[in-house]
Amino acid sequence: WTSVLRSAINQKSPKKCQITVTEMGYLAVLKQLPKHVLMVLTSHDQLGDTGEQTGWYLPEVAHPYDEFTAAGYTVTFTSPKGGAAPVDAGSVEASKDDLSCMAFIVEGAPTKALVDNTIALADIQDTSLYHAVFFVGGFGTMWDFPDNPDVQRITRTMWEDDKVVSG
Repeated sequence: WTSVLRSAINQKSPKKCQITVTEMGYLAVLKQLPKHVLMVLTSHDQLGDTGEQTGWYLPEVAHPYDEFTAAGYTVTFTSPKGGAAPVDAGSVEASKDDLSCMAFIVEGAPTKALVDNTIALADIQDTSLYHAVFFVGGFGTMWDFPDNPDVQRITRTMWEDDKVVSG
């Protein structure tokens, strides 16, 4: 991955590299790339106490991701717990005719790897590296976003720094 990072720094092109490592080199690379969006997905995978599966809603990730990257932004995927963020299986089924969604989530796609390896929100300490934070929708967010101290910290800091806070 070192050669990919060097390439991204030298070319200052976010389209050349999607970085998901949390090592110190990650911060140095982000400072070199021009525009960044922090995309926050849920870590919650159950619909209350029903036992039904839930998570983040596929079109609410795939479509904004397409727009952000087309506009030259680097997207950093995060979630409250880090690691694999659960997609709502119903959203995958509902989006089966949406080419953007299917390309995003298909096994082996680079974007699928990004949502399977999110950075824990607690590890995002320097919000000055980001131009915007985008909270992805889905039923899981009702359980792990409202009272999460890292969601609140990042939202407050970005808002106070006159950055975009959206969802």
